[in-house]
Amino acid sequence: MINRIRDTTSQVSFYLEETEHRRDLIQAKYRFIKGMGISVIICSVIYVTVLSLQSSNYENGLAFLHDNKYSEAILEFQKVEINDKDYNNTLPKKNYIYGIESFQDGFYSQAKEYFEEVYDSDEYYSEAQLMIDKIDSSGGKRITEFTGEKVMNETNETIDTVRQNLKTSETSNERNNVKEAVNNISNE
Repeated sequence: MINRIRDTTSQVSFYLEETEHRRDLIQAKYRFIKGMGISVIICSVIYVTVLSLQSSNYENGLAFLHDNKYSEAILEFQKVEINDKDYNNTLPKKNYIYGIESFQDGFYSQAKEYFEEVYDSDEYYSEAQLMIDKIDSSGGKRITEFTGEKVMNETNETIDTVRQNLKTSETSNERNNVKEAVNNISNE
C-alpha cells in the first residue's frame, strides 16, 4: 500500500510538473503574442504618424499656389493621382493657374476660358471671376494687338520660307505655284 501511495504520489507529482510546464509554455506563448500585438500596434501608430506628417502633392501644390509660384504648383498638382481623394480639387486650381499664365502672356480669350472652368465651390472662384471681369472690361485690346503682331511675324516668316522654296524649285510649274501662293499671302 505504501508503494501504491508512493506510485500515486509520484504520478501526481509528475502530472503537476507536466501541468506547470504546460502552463509555463502557455504563458510564454501568451507573452510572445501579447508582445507581438503591442509591437504591431506601435508600428501601426508610427506608420500612420509618419504618413500624416508627410505633405501630399496636393498640399504642396496649394502652398506653391498661395505663394504665387504657379509653375511649381502645376508640377505638384500634376503628380496627384486620379484615384487620390484630392484629384478633383486640383482641376479648378490648375485651370486658375493656366488662366493666370494665359492672361500674363496676353492671351485673354484663352485665359477667360480657363477662368470659366474654375468651380464655384473652389476658393479661387471669386478671383477667377474678377479676372473674367477684368478681361471683359479691357475689351481684349492687348490680345488683339499681340495676336496681330504675332500673325504678321509668322506671315513674314512664311513668305520668306516660300521665297526660299521658290529659289530652290526645280521646275517652272513649281515656281509658278509658289509665286501664286506668295501673291495670295501678300494680298491678304
